[in-house]
Amino acid sequence: MTAAGGCLVFAESQEGKLMRSTAELLGAAAKVRREGLRGPITVALLGMNSAPCAQEAIALGAESVYVADDARLEHYQPEEFLSLAAGLCRDLRPDVVMFGHGAMSRDLAPKLAFRLETGLTMDCVDLGLEQGTGALLACKPVFGGNVLATYVAEHKPHIVTVRARTMEPAERQDGKEGSISTLSLDSLDVAGRLRTTATVKEEGEVKLEEATRIVGGGRGIGSPENFAAYLTDGLAKVLAAAVGGTRAAVDSKFIPSQLQIGLTGKIICPDLYFAVAISGAPQHMAGCSKSKCIVAINRDSFAPIFSQAHFGVVGDYQKVLTPLIARLRQEVSA
Repeated sequence: MTAAGGCLVFAESQEGKLMRSTAELLGAAAKVRREGLRGPITVALLGMNSAPCAQEAIALGAESVYVADDARLEHYQPEEFLSLAAGLCRDLRPDVVMFGHGAMSRDLAPKLAFRLETGLTMDCVDLGLEQGTGALLACKPVFGGNVLATYVAEHKPHIVTVRARTMEPAERQDGKEGSISTLSLDSLDVAGRLRTTATVKEEGEVKLEEATRIVGGGRGIGSPENFAAYLTDGLAKVLAAAVGGTRAAVDSKFIPSQLQIGLTGKIICPDLYFAVAISGAPQHMAGCSKSKCIVAINRDSFAPIFSQAHFGVVGDYQKVLTPLIARLRQEVSA
């Protein structure tokens, strides 16, 4: 390996396919290179059954791909993945290292930054380069999502995690050529101090972080039965949308905890977010403020959510949703 500079993207795959977050990361890498970042765009694929994704990564803009595909890497193990990631960063010496803002990356990225003694900015929603210095600019929500702060990278490599659905995904270029290399696992200690004893698949067909349409509800829905009737089996079903809610909705047993949206739950960025009977507390808005279109329905005209919603309806959600769902069903069946 030779010094590469540029950007190193740690891709994630699932069942032999690249996750959408990788296309978004490669789109972000292409953006900062257009703004002046020098060096190649490199992808690292770590994990069992990741090798088939290498060519797809090249089609999405990678110039070289490093693959560690081994049965011993079937499950995420912090010590083993950190060893591989740190070794690759030391060999390639990239200027920028990118991760998605998923469960694995939220654990691995800080460990990697500590191991490399470098900077880290997590949950970024935009990336760029500072004019003149060429330093990486990492923009992220702070203070519960009420303010966007921009951090200037002072160390290289600077590590960032990027929130899902905030960057334009890279366009596929069929026929694009690139190099694919296999990482050696000979020195990898797979008998680490941690081991996976069981895995539980999350309920639901679409993850909230990846959904393009989401219907969310708050305590104002009133009961689990109303939540199911008006949201899960009502508006969400007719819109083919995922379902989520506030912490209050979780505490009230309207929905399971894995569907919580907010600062202590899932961070979402859908194209469309229906916020039904949600007041708009900062903790919840921190998880959905980057939605491209927020439609709020609340009977309190002074609810804080109306200050961030793109469209708002003041009224009882049952009276608003009943005709809306009926009309949408007519449109779908037409």
